[in-house]
Amino acid sequence: MIRINQEELGRHIHNKLGNVYAIVGNESTLINESADLINMVAKNNDFKEFFNFVIDSNTNWFYIFSIFSSIGLFNTKKVINLQFTEKTVDASTIKQLNILNKLLHSDILLVCRMTKLNKNEERTVWFKNFFKFSIVVSCWKLQTYQITTWIINQAKNMHLLVDNDAIKLLCQYYEGNLSALVQSLKTLQLQWPDGKVTESRIKKSISKSQIFVPINWVNALLEGNITKAIYILNHLERNDVEPIILLKSLQYDVMLLIKLFFYKKQKSLNVIMENYSIWSTRRYLFNCALQRLDLIRLKIIGIFLIKVELDIKTKSSKGIWLQLELSSLLMCNNDFLINFSYEL
Repeated sequence: MIRINQEELGRHIHNKLGNVYAIVGNESTLINESADLINMVAKNNDFKEFFNFVIDSNTNWFYIFSIFSSIGLFNTKKVINLQFTEKTVDASTIKQLNILNKLLHSDILLVCRMTKLNKNEERTVWFKNFFKFSIVVSCWKLQTYQITTWIINQAKNMHLLVDNDAIKLLCQYYEGNLSALVQSLKTLQLQWPDGKVTESRIKKSISKSQIFVPINWVNALLEGNITKAIYILNHLERNDVEPIILLKSLQYDVMLLIKLFFYKKQKSLNVIMENYSIWSTRRYLFNCALQRLDLIRLKIIGIFLIKVELDIKTKSSKGIWLQLELSSLLMCNNDFLINFSYEL
């Protein structure tokens, strides 16, 4: 098993294309970039057929096996992309993977996207056995110092010249949201054909487009700024952002707040935040929330967000956005109470 970071993949894959790749981590932008690069290089290496499967309880394993085992004079080289949807892999799936492992051959390139797999799963026997001769690409969320390098590389690939002040501003504004960063660089590329990205140009671009992303809303909630939070929420609704993305972003940070509450008596908050990879630029916001919200309040918010998640599957989008507004009030105003029996 060879382990590499996402930024090493380009150099590694152009030296030699592997037979099996496992892309693990929680940074979807890096995962997608890695998978796209592997598929592109495979295409340049005479792989002609590309298949995509989601691994869950409904997976048609027999069809996948048939692709692996098909042998003939005119068979072409194939790329099989598997998207794993769970944090852990159950016994039934492991059994099928063991069969798959025996069917691997040089005319098959297997790419496994394991976006929800936790780090502990990488230490399990099945993972070590299945990916024993594979390349494991790590795509975990980047730290602050890594974002700078990522922006430089991304800009270089897009033939953009970005000065240091511009990089600093991009890091501060997008706070690790790589998807929004990519979109911003593409916008700047269109706005400034000479390819020069400066601090002043970024500010002009932001003021024109008024870009807001889910993390901006969550940050306003952590800060307790209800006016800003509602303004951003309305903007996101007008731009057809999926409510589930907002919900999951808030749920994640609420769970972090609850964990910080439990562990702050044992260790300093800075140490705990470091352990949970909370960005240094966001730690002030978490401190604001911890000073304003007690544990009971956080649990109430957590329960309410579970209700919102269930309602997303059945309620109209209008009702869901109202519930997200109520979530904002719960986060920002300690005097705001809600009756969980209500119906929207």
